[in-house]
Amino acid sequence: MTNSMQQMICEESELLRKKLLRDMKKERSGLRAYIFNCKDELSCREAQEKIKRLSRRIACIQAEIRQRSIQEEMNHFQVFWNELTPDAKTDLLDSIIERVEVFPDRVWTYLKQEYVKLERELSAQLRIAGSQSHIRREGDNLIFATPTSIKTCSGHTHVEIVGVNYDSNRHCLLRMIALSWKWAEMLFSGKVTSISRLAKEVGFSEPYVTRIVSLFNLAPCIVEDIVNGHIPDGLSIARMQDLPDDWQEQCRLLGFSFRPTGI
Repeated sequence: MTNSMQQMICEESELLRKKLLRDMKKERSGLRAYIFNCKDELSCREAQEKIKRLSRRIACIQAEIRQRSIQEEMNHFQVFWNELTPDAKTDLLDSIIERVEVFPDRVWTYLKQEYVKLERELSAQLRIAGSQSHIRREGDNLIFATPTSIKTCSGHTHVEIVGVNYDSNRHCLLRMIALSWKWAEMLFSGKVTSISRLAKEVGFSEPYVTRIVSLFNLAPCIVEDIVNGHIPDGLSIARMQDLPDDWQEQCRLLGFSFRPTGI
């Protein structure tokens, strides 16, 4: 990723995070107002639980903004991307892409006009990387042209960009799961006595460490499917947060098929 494009995406990402914070705070305020006027005890408890989840997420996002700049996040873009929710990914792409045209053997991605000035830089980066994609210009439009192929996997037909490693999301998920096991073992063995001490030990923010450690309780069949590359569309680290302890319910929420393991 070029420095200029990285900077532009960083700016859009920062706006996206701020919008996400505003929306969540607005939702939390609405829930508090609902509880104030609510007469049903069960509904009040459910609203309170949702407020707690929103507050944890708000604190997490605020801590990330304070402790790690967007620029640093972008240096590890794959991890950053996989932590975004599907809606956040869509918003970020909408800020970069004007439209996409799909053909049997290629995809043309029209970038928004403000990215036209990156034509030379993008072309140079693609040549350096040895990519089969290339940049073309049509009037005021900059087009990211990529060759594609049709692949069938597990009975599903996919259009894939030639030369792209589609295992990157799988590798990212597996790396986070492996980290969760390692960090959980540090807690259970007594090497560290709390999440805050663990965060200092491994050099990450406390909210981030909390999110990763929570993956320790993933259902074994989910881990097995990820290892084998059977991953539901849109699965990300962000979607794997605040999961229930029940493994069958985890599978239902994430789109996996539950298989008892006998554990």
